[in-house]
Order: sequence, then structure tokens, then C-alpha cells
Amino acid sequence: MGTRNPGTSYALLAQEALQTAEIQRVLTCFHEAGIPVIGLKGIALRERVYVRQGQRQMYDVDLLILEGDFLQAEPILQNLEYQFYNEGMGWTLPFARALMGQVPYHKGAMVVELHWHIVSNSWFRATTAFDLDGLWSRAVPTEIAGAPALRLCPEDEVLHLCYHTAVHHGLAHPHGYRDILGVLRVERDTLDWPTLVERARAWRVSVAVWAALKVARGRMQE
Repeated sequence: MGTRNPGTSYALLAQEALQTAEIQRVLTCFHEAGIPVIGLKGIALRERVYVRQGQRQMYDVDLLILEGDFLQAEPILQNLEYQFYNEGMGWTLPFARALMGQVPYHKGAMVVELHWHIVSNSWFRATTAFDLDGLWSRAVPTEIAGAPALRLCPEDEVLHLCYHTAVHHGLAHPHGYRDILGVLRVERDTLDWPTLVERARAWRVSVAVWAALKVARGRMQE
């Protein structure tokens, strides 16, 4: 049975510390500008779901903002020395914002993706009926990396993680299953399953959610 190289472990912890400090700067600047931000996926779960540092690696930071706040948010990131990042994709910024629903920015190895929708790609959004107004109204105040922010309510969070894992990653996403199982564990006393099922049907994501939960259940039993 292999063991992790201590040098690798220290490098991951150092990377996480640098990410946390940078995330705090970004979220604080958005908060001071009056821009509400919902942390998505890893950034919303790293401190809440995972027990030890280094358990949840992140390749980018996903932040959901209101579509109308994009023009105000972009200069803030630019002032923090972030630049639009389209390496290997060939996107223009307007294309990324309008059709992809997300705009990636980078500063060195740090990548921040600004989303105005929880579903990337306009063709995926056309097949679903996510209620963004309801999602924002149910968002839960929290603190991420020591800065004020929001997170999705438990039902919305499970639905988003399941859809993302099933559709965007074709059910081949180890981080996704760990995230799903982690949220189910920490929210087991508050999660409203009938509401989750009803919302999955209303959003037209029932099959994707069922598939992700089925695979997650199998992983839990391994």
C-alpha cells in the first residue's frame, strides 16, 4: 500500500493556505462593493464538509454572482491583478459570459470563475428550468475563508452537485461524489428530501440527480 510523499503533502497544504488567503481578499472586496456572492462546490465545502486540511483540492474557485453585477465585479478582479483566462479554449469574454454562463480569470496559478448561472453552457441551460430567483432567496449566510459570503441551501446544494457531477462530468468525477456524500452527512438532520425531489422535478433534473445519487450510494458502500 503506497504512502503519500511528505513533500507533496506540505506542498498541497501550502497551496491551500495561499488559495485561502487569496479567496479572502476576493470575497472581502466583493462584500465591500455590495456584491453578493454564493460559493459553489469546493470553496463552499472545504471548511464545512472536510475535516482535515488538504482533503479537498481545488483547481479553480467557483463564485456565483448576479448577472447584473458582472460589470461591477470584473474591474474588482482586474484591480486584484486577475486577467481573463481563455488558454486552450479560444473563448472571447462576451462569449464566455453570455453562452457559457461563466468567465474564468487567473492570477498566476490561481483561477477564479465567475458564474451568473449554476449551469454552464447555454445548451444545457435550455434543457433545464433552474429557479435562480428562488435559489438566491434561499441562500444561507456564511463565512468562507474568513470573509462574508453565501452558500446554497442544503437541497439546492445537493441538486447542483448531483447535476454537475452527472452532466458536466458524465458521472466520472471522484471529487463530485465525495462532495455529495459530505453534504448528505453534514446536512442529514436538516435536508428536506420531499422538497429536494419536488424541486428536482420542477427543474427538470430528476434523472441526472437520481443517477448521481445512485453512483454515490455505491461508492459509500465500497
